[in-house]
Amino acid sequence: MANSLALARRVETSRAIAKLRRLGATSCEPAWLKLWGFGLAQAGDSDPLAWLLTGQDLSRALLLPGGDFAVGDALSAGEAVFSDELRLDDEMSPQRDDVARQWLWERLAKPRLWHTRLILAEPTPVWLPLWLGYRHGRHHRLVIVSGMSGEPLVRLKPAVLAGLAKRHAEGEGAARRA
Repeated sequence: MANSLALARRVETSRAIAKLRRLGATSCEPAWLKLWGFGLAQAGDSDPLAWLLTGQDLSRALLLPGGDFAVGDALSAGEAVFSDELRLDDEMSPQRDDVARQWLWERLAKPRLWHTRLILAEPTPVWLPLWLGYRHGRHHRLVIVSGMSGEPLVRLKPAVLAGLAKRHAEGEGAARRA
């Protein structure tokens, strides 16, 4: 399996807080979500033109343009500074059939992608930087903003909620053993 990569966080704290406040959040925190990157290439080519980032809990993948992560966007996970930021880890890679189905839907939505195919190599674990915003009240609300562009990423909500639930369950298990 390929080494884990971490995409660089480009959105600084003040900009993320302002964006999350405009979206209704009252508090926020930086986080990292581990997704699985599948390379996309032209037929007959093995060098990726783009990446499809997905996880077990996602019904729709993120399409990340750019063939390699060497444009200053990626660091090896060992070089990345996670410090005390929240890390949401999806240990299991999604099944290739599920990824192929997600890629079919992306191609149907964007017909110019018809000649691009999934590369049959092993998926690459990719840590995606996020900003999580919370609004407390009668109904709790979670807002997710990309740490790379500052854009809202609604489609990642199932994966983030699953990761938060997993961390909560692990925390309760540790508390019971103590």
